[in-house]
Amino acid sequence: MNRSFRLLLSVFLLSLLAVGGVLSVARADLSTLRHTERAGRFSYYPPKGWRVAEMGGLKYRVVVGPPDGDFAPNLNVVDQKSKLSLREFAAASKQSLPKMLEEVKVLGEAPFTTRHGRKGYRLTIENRQGGKHLRQVFYLFDGWSGNKIIFTGTAPAASGPKYDALFDESMRTVRFR
Repeated sequence: MNRSFRLLLSVFLLSLLAVGGVLSVARADLSTLRHTERAGRFSYYPPKGWRVAEMGGLKYRVVVGPPDGDFAPNLNVVDQKSKLSLREFAAASKQSLPKMLEEVKVLGEAPFTTRHGRKGYRLTIENRQGGKHLRQVFYLFDGWSGNKIIFTGTAPAASGPKYDALFDESMRTVRFR
């Protein structure tokens, strides 16, 4: 199984778990706290009022927003070892999406830069997972030692544009150590 496929499978499974509402949400309000993942060597400010969720088996915690209908919008993070350039990695990931998800529609793709000048890549799609029509925004960055860091914002497709700005604002605050 190629690495891009495994990465996207992780994102897919995480989205299904969020649909089912099985996330364990912490009590602390993160609206004023920088969320730090020491193992990932990154931090960022989550959207105001969103909460950290521990999910067994995942390396990094998930940030979850208030329910929007029967779905909890969320930001999750995975990392993946890759020798590809960021542009090549983004293209390979994009090609893998239709193999893993139903009804994939690419809405946009463009370079993305954090407030601290870190260059990345942004890919926005709509798809169907677990019977839900979702909108996902992927933020891809070069990490350490050949790792790629992928942040994924997921929300109901009907509300997606409202969340795009929220995800962008949060991802602009990403810092890497």
